[in-house]
Amino acid sequence: MRRVQRLLLSAGLAGLATVGFVLVVGASADALVVLLFAGFWIGLHAFLGFVRLSQRLDRAAGLKLLSSTEYERLTDLTDLTEGGGVIPEEEIVRR
Repeated sequence: MRRVQRLLLSAGLAGLATVGFVLVVGASADALVVLLFAGFWIGLHAFLGFVRLSQRLDRAAGLKLLSSTEYERLTDLTDLTEGGGVIPEEEIVRR
């Protein structure tokens, strides 16, 4: 039920924004303006949905952002293994 309420609220806000645009700009209220705004709102919702999903997945996976020094340390370790060699344990501990 909450999902339906959010959808109706979003559709109402999109409709009001479309009507407001038509009144302010003086555009004709034809199907092309409605189609333009519908595409805009669908794209905006898709982007925000992606951001929400990404944050939820990050929390579920327990991911954390790396600092630049942590990232550099990891890339340095990767560079050492590209030659097919094994990194000695002392090298890992020292870094």
